[in-house]
Amino acid sequence: MPITMRDYQERAIAACVEKAAAGHRRVIVNHPTGCGKTVLAVEMARRALAKSDGDVLWLTHREELADQTARTATAIGIPADEVGVVMADRDEHDRRLVIASLPTLWQERRLDRVVRGGSRRFRLAIYDEVHHAAARCNRAVLDALPWDPFVIGLTATIERGDGGSLKDVFPGGIAHQLPLSDAIRDG
Repeated sequence: MPITMRDYQERAIAACVEKAAAGHRRVIVNHPTGCGKTVLAVEMARRALAKSDGDVLWLTHREELADQTARTATAIGIPADEVGVVMADRDEHDRRLVIASLPTLWQERRLDRVVRGGSRRFRLAIYDEVHHAAARCNRAVLDALPWDPFVIGLTATIERGDGGSLKDVFPGGIAHQLPLSDAIRDG
């Protein structure tokens, strides 16, 4: 069953494309929980993969988010054999959409194999739960990217618990924001 994008999801995708065209390399999509951030980002990944000009790296913190992303990817139309997970004992780093656990990528050998190794170039990176990105270990993974992919950070909570800022990590700022009141009004 195909997934139908909502208008605000299409607007978010368009806003990210505009930011990329303006030269921004790292931007944030800030939508409330349950409003389809994973769906819109997987759709962006599908569109990028369809252009055949590079692969997509998806960064996440938790196994359930990795599995949710993999299920969403196949539901949206990315072939299952193009979706891989790199987490703990799973090491499907040779796929077109690589969903990687940040705690796994903190290991140098994994970071080398997934991110630094070979001639592979991820054109798009998606960072789920981006409010964690300013943490030293998470930022180290982003800083290890030996190329300059367009990075989209997804979050429902732009504010960090430690009061830190994402401005240094995501200087392109918020590409699209959906206020909770708008989400409720639109059903």
